[in-house]
Amino acid sequence: MMLIVVGDDGYGFMPRSMIQPYSLTVCFSTLMCGIIALGVAAYDGVRIAAPGFTVSTSYGAWDSNEQFVLVYPDKKGLTPAEIASLRESYCQQALTAERKSGQQGFVWAFIILTIDVAVYAIHWRLARRAEAALAHETK
Repeated sequence: MMLIVVGDDGYGFMPRSMIQPYSLTVCFSTLMCGIIALGVAAYDGVRIAAPGFTVSTSYGAWDSNEQFVLVYPDKKGLTPAEIASLRESYCQQALTAERKSGQQGFVWAFIILTIDVAVYAIHWRLARRAEAALAHETK
């Protein structure tokens, strides 16, 4: 027996016995994708709130002038004040870039979660309809 599934997006044909497993599989998949997106969003939230915690530090280049010169040997001829100023400037640039990257990732995760919620809601509703139709048919 074939069932015509009429949704908001058009028409489709699928055997009645396959609608519910299909819909529940899509729901499960969107849940898994949503969990991953939530993890990414949480990490990006940390990147925004505490970029110094998540930024890769080029092996401690910003810890001291000596470390900075080891990582950037071309800066060896500068005075200690210039090195300190340059080190601080590089550090601030890295933190700003880390924060911006976190914001971009957070927006990406939000978009994925929005799509996941929409796809989940549509397929959950479809699965419930298929279950109700199957229960009505077996009476």
